[in-house]
Amino acid sequence: MAKIDPSLLKIKLKSAKEVGEFAENIINTVREPLIALDKDLRVVKASRLFYDFFKVTSDETIGKLIYNLGNNQWDIPKLRELLETILPEKTTFENFEVEHVFSTIGKRIMLLNARKIQRGSGKEQIILLAIEDITERKLAEEALAISETRYRGLFESAKDGILILDSETGRIVDVNPILISMLGYSREQFINKTIWEIGIFKDIVADQENYLEFQKKGYNRYEHLPLETKDGRRIDIEFVSHVNIAHQQKVTQCNIRDITERIKHEQIHKEEMDKKEALLKEIQHRTKNTFNMITSLIHLRSSVTHSEETKIILDDLTLRVKSISDLYSLLYETQSFYEVDLKTYCDKVIDSMLNLSKNITLNKYLEEITVSSTNAATIGMILVELLSNIVKYAFPDSQKGTISLELKEINSQIVLIVEDNGIGLQNDFDINKIKSIGLHLVNLMVSQLDGKIQFISEKGTKIVIEFPLFSRQ
Repeated sequence: MAKIDPSLLKIKLKSAKEVGEFAENIINTVREPLIALDKDLRVVKASRLFYDFFKVTSDETIGKLIYNLGNNQWDIPKLRELLETILPEKTTFENFEVEHVFSTIGKRIMLLNARKIQRGSGKEQIILLAIEDITERKLAEEALAISETRYRGLFESAKDGILILDSETGRIVDVNPILISMLGYSREQFINKTIWEIGIFKDIVADQENYLEFQKKGYNRYEHLPLETKDGRRIDIEFVSHVNIAHQQKVTQCNIRDITERIKHEQIHKEEMDKKEALLKEIQHRTKNTFNMITSLIHLRSSVTHSEETKIILDDLTLRVKSISDLYSLLYETQSFYEVDLKTYCDKVIDSMLNLSKNITLNKYLEEITVSSTNAATIGMILVELLSNIVKYAFPDSQKGTISLELKEINSQIVLIVEDNGIGLQNDFDINKIKSIGLHLVNLMVSQLDGKIQFISEKGTKIVIEFPLFSRQ
C-alpha cells in the first residue's frame, strides 16, 4: 500500500475547504431565502437572505428541526405535506404555494421549491428548500382581478355603448352588450375588425390614414351624428373617444350614447317654444286690435261733450285694457300654446271676476270643449264683457240677483248662453244704437268668430251666442 504524501493530503483538505466556501457563496447569492435540511429535516445551512427575511439568527436556525424554527412558526401543514409526503416520492418539487402568518413578518404567501441532492458518493442526501415571497405579487393580482371584475361590471352594465380599440391598429378588442343591442350587430361582427371596417362608423373614421389623424388628438367628441342600425333604423348618437392605458397596453375607449329621444324631446321643446312665441305675438296683435276697436267705439261717441261722461268712458277703457291683459296672462299660464280646454279656461275667467259683486249668485254648466288658444282668448273676453255688463246694468243699486251661464257644443257649434234675472232690456233694444261699449265689443268679437248673437228679454235678459267650433281664427 503506497504511503500517502502529507503535502497531497493538505492540498486535498484545502480543496475541500474551497469547495465548501464556494458552495456557501452560491447559497448566499441566490435571490430567494434558501435553507438546506438533512434527512431528519434539521437545518444544516441557511442563506443570509433567509436570516434577513425571516428576522432570525444562525443560533436560532442551524441544527433545529424546520418545524421548530421561530417558536414553531414553521409548523405549517402544507410544508409538512411537501417534506413528508410529496418529496419522498419525487426528486424535486416546484411552485408549491403556502400561505401562513408568521409572528415576525406577518402574513406571507410563498412559493416553495425543493430538491433532494446527494452530498457525496455513498453519503446521505440533503434537501435544498428555496422560498420565494410572492405576497406583493398575489395582492397585486387580487387587486387587479377585483379591478377587472369591477371594470367588467361597469363595462357590461354601462348605459352607453362602449368600444375598446387597440390604439396602434384601430382593431376592436371589446364591445359591451348595450352597443350590441343598440346597433343590432353581434359581438363577432365587431371583434378584431378595424373601426373603419364597421360601415356605420365611416362618417367618423373613413380609413386608416384618417384613424391615425383621429388618434393624434387623444380625445375626440362628436355631439350629434346620425347612424343607421343593422335593421335600417336611424338613430342619433353622441360619440366620445379617449386614449387609456389598460394592462400596460394603449387602448382607445369609444363611448357611444343614443340621443335619439333627447333630440326628439329637444325638437318638441323647440316646436313648443316656437308656438309659444307665435302665441305671444298673436296676443300682442290681438291686444292691439282690441284696443283699436275700443278706441274706435269711443270715437263713434264724438258727440259726447260732458267731461264727466268722457272720464267715465276713459275709465271704462282702462278697465277693458287691463281685462285684456289679465285674460291673455291667464291663457299664457295654461302652458297650452295651440289647444285650450275651454271649460277650464272659462272657469278661471269666471273665478277672476267673482269679486265684481257679492250680491250675485252664479250658476254654471260648462262642457269640456277644445278650441284654439286664440279663439279661447276671444271667448274669454266675450264672457268678461257680458258678465261685467250684467253686474253694471242688470242689477242697479246693488240689487241681489242670479246669473246662469251655459257652455255646450251642438252639431259642431259652440253655444254660449248667459242669462240673468235683472231688469231686462229696453223694448226698443237695438245693438247698433245702444251706448254700451261692452255690448258693441261683444258684437264685434262674435263676428270675428263667424258667429251670431241673439238678445232675449223675458224676466231679465238672455243672450245666446253661437259660432263654429272650428272658426277661421
